[in-house]
Amino acid sequence: MKSCAKCKLEKPTEEFRLVKKKDKHYRHSYCFICERENAKKYNSPNKWKNWFNSLSPEQQKETRLKKAKQAQKRKYGITHERLIELLEAQYGGCAACMEPLTLDPNQDVPMRNRAAVDHDHETGQIRGLLCGPCNRALGLVKDEQRILKGLLRYLEDYK
Repeated sequence: MKSCAKCKLEKPTEEFRLVKKKDKHYRHSYCFICERENAKKYNSPNKWKNWFNSLSPEQQKETRLKKAKQAQKRKYGITHERLIELLEAQYGGCAACMEPLTLDPNQDVPMRNRAAVDHDHETGQIRGLLCGPCNRALGLVKDEQRILKGLLRYLEDYK
C-alpha cells in the first residue's frame, strides 16, 4: 500500500506508475487518477488563459507590460527605455500623423493609440513609432514610395 501525495488516499502500489531511471526503479508519488487529472490541467490548451484570468487586474497589467517588453527586445533588439526615448523624440505622437501614442499594451488603450515599432524589413533598422493604422497602411503599400506618391496624386486629382 502507498499513499497518494495529491488525494492522500491509501492505494495498492500497482495504482502508481513505475518510474525507471538508470539503475533506480520507484513508484510515482501520484496515483494514476491524480496523475491523469494533473496532466489534463497542465496540457490544457487554455493553460495560459486560465492562469492569466486567475490574476488580479493589476497583476494582469503588469504581466502584459512585462510580455510586451520581452517581445520588443526579442523582435527588435530594443529596450523599453529606448522606446520611451523614441516616443519622447516624436513628441508623444505617431511619426506620420501625430496621433498621441502610448507604449502601454493593456486592453483599455485603443489600438489606434498603441505604438507600433516601424522598421525596415531588409535591414531591421528601426525608423520610428507609428499608430496602428499608419503602420498597417505602410505595410499595405509595402514601404513603396512610388505607391504612396501615386495615392497622393490620386487624392489630389479628386479633391
